[in-house]
Amino acid sequence: MDRQEIVLEGIAFLGHHGVYEQERREGRRFEVDIRCELEPLPGFETDRLEDTIDYTQLARIAVEEGTGASVQLVERLAARIAERCLALEGLRSVEVTVRKKAHGVPGDPRWVAVRVVRTRSD
Repeated sequence: MDRQEIVLEGIAFLGHHGVYEQERREGRRFEVDIRCELEPLPGFETDRLEDTIDYTQLARIAVEEGTGASVQLVERLAARIAERCLALEGLRSVEVTVRKKAHGVPGDPRWVAVRVVRTRSD
């Protein structure tokens, strides 16, 4: 079976999320990747934006959620982004990865990340 996908990588913003008050006060750098599997959409043939998913909408969702109301867990942020993306017509499923600069984590990782996958149930 053929698959049609839209992929955005490295959507960046300063977010005020975290378990610790200092993270929420000072903010941290976040990056989001979004991978959407699409229903068969004619845009791949017609070359018309209105016949596909506009990836600027997907990026806008990530930035709005990421710079919006604070959450404690990166898991919740990823789920909120995924839920809003999946509400767009034409998506079969969405995979959202949220990376966060995490200071003080043993081993000093460049990022910590959470990935969620949501599939349309209808």
